[in-house]
Order: sequence, then structure tokens, then C-alpha cells
Amino acid sequence: MEPKDAIYTRRSVRSYLPEPLDAAEISKIEGWIRDAKRLTSDPVEYDLLGPDDIKTILKWRAPHYVSIYSKDDMMSGVNVGFVFQQVDLKMQSEGIGSCWLGMAKPREPRPRDGLEWGVSMSFGRPDGYPEVDKGADRKPLSEISDTADPRLEPARVAPSAVNSQTWYFRKNGEGFDLYYKPKILKIPGMSYWNYNDLGICLAHLYVSHPDTFSFERAQGKDRKYVGTVRF
Repeated sequence: MEPKDAIYTRRSVRSYLPEPLDAAEISKIEGWIRDAKRLTSDPVEYDLLGPDDIKTILKWRAPHYVSIYSKDDMMSGVNVGFVFQQVDLKMQSEGIGSCWLGMAKPREPRPRDGLEWGVSMSFGRPDGYPEVDKGADRKPLSEISDTADPRLEPARVAPSAVNSQTWYFRKNGEGFDLYYKPKILKIPGMSYWNYNDLGICLAHLYVSHPDTFSFERAQGKDRKYVGTVRF
């Protein structure tokens, strides 16, 4: 399976076999992180951790976690989502289960020169594979865009925190302006995770159109404007 195919088949895996991946597989994943396209120049760092290194209220555990650090602002969060969703699709295209996690913090976050822990991702060999993603009830194109352009379908099916889908596209010439449409949810960290979601949906557009995708930010736009994408 190719990563672009995984856009439509990926699942948020929450049940894993306890055996860790081997060193070659971990090295491959680190290569995917290193080689992933960046949306901005904002710094991103990460740690690979085991289940004993993670603090979470979740009842299930995975053999591996990637703990991600960035600045706590919109475009840094968008960049994190963009980078690591490419990795998520790579993993799932090769049979490695994964799941974005806001509620899985490193027990001992490491100082990172002004960067803060923001989000994690579990991964490993799935113990079975969900037939239906619990968050698969996505909004129709008419609710995420002012134009029902089928090219936006990869963005429509993107995962998001509590399935909030806080993005909206407005047609702009040959491209689309992306806007952040937040929901009022009193959950600590939710704003940052929604920023990740914006990057995740952009990653789906990039993986679907790798040769023609472009992204830029115009000046003087509404503060909820994220950027303009063309593909």
C-alpha cells in the first residue's frame, strides 16, 4: 500500500502486541521523520519512548511512543501535524499501527531550548485492526469548504482531536485559503492539538499531490487564516 492509499484506510490503533519493533524498523521510522517535508521552518524535536516512560490516563499501552516538542503557537503546531501525519501514513501503509495522543505525556519531559512537549503518537504492531475508525464520521465537503471540490476529499477524511475537524477552505483563484474554525472545548491543550489537526489535513493534501502541492502565507489576512494551498 502507498501512503496516499492509507489516507482512506488508516485507523487510530489503540490495541497493540507487546513485542517492540526491531532496530531496523525503528531506524526506518526515524528516517521517515527526518525526510518528511516541512511546512514551515519552525523547530521540531522528538523522543522515542517506551510504555514506562509515558504518563497517561488511558488504560491501554503501546510498545512505542514518539513524544513531540515545538513552540506553543499556531504555525508550530500546524507544522508538527504536517510532519508527523506523513510519518503516520508511512507507518500505516507498512502495517504498523499508530494513534495521535494528546493525553500521553512523557514522565520526564526534557528541556528543549524553548520548545515544549505538545503531543505524542503511539505506534507498534496492531493486535487486530479496527474495522471502523471510531472517529470516521467526518463532515461533508459542504461543511469544510465553500466549494465542493473533490480534490479536498483527502482533507475531509483527515483525523482530528475528538473528531472536531476545525478547518475550513475558501476558494482563492487556483488554490484554497485554509482557516481555523475552533470549537469551544474546555480541554487543556485542545487549541494546540487543533493546530496539529490543521497540519494533518494539509499533510493529506500533500501526500495526495506531492508533485504539485504548495503552501504560502499571505500577509494582512484574518487572524484565523492559516495559509493558502495549491495543488
